[in-house]
Amino acid sequence: PRLMSDDEEACPPLVHQGTGLSLTLPEADGNDRGDVDGASGQMAELMLALEDGQEWKTSVDVSFTVEFVKALARNHFVDLKDADYLELQLDGRPLIDPMSLIDYGIQADGGKATRLLLTTGSSD
Repeated sequence: PRLMSDDEEACPPLVHQGTGLSLTLPEADGNDRGDVDGASGQMAELMLALEDGQEWKTSVDVSFTVEFVKALARNHFVDLKDADYLELQLDGRPLIDPMSLIDYGIQADGGKATRLLLTTGSSD
């Protein structure tokens, strides 16, 4: 490794930059504000299902993250509000928070809903 000499300037420290994602939920009246950064405008129909059989059909922009969908589910399903751990699954496979829906092949599909299972429990 090369050492800096006294007359060299140190490089500025690296700055941690956030992803810039906003996890704010849609307006209570259901109207899309239209000002969400990064939104693709392509809406996927999702059927969010709990293990006890409760279901909720909603539309979400395909560019939004798994974490955002979990936030929507926590807001909608009373049973999830206090859950310590929440996992979203597609065809039995867990979906990872920072990934977007389109990363998992979930696309706007002309009204055909993609079924996602929400499970609670331990992250161990």
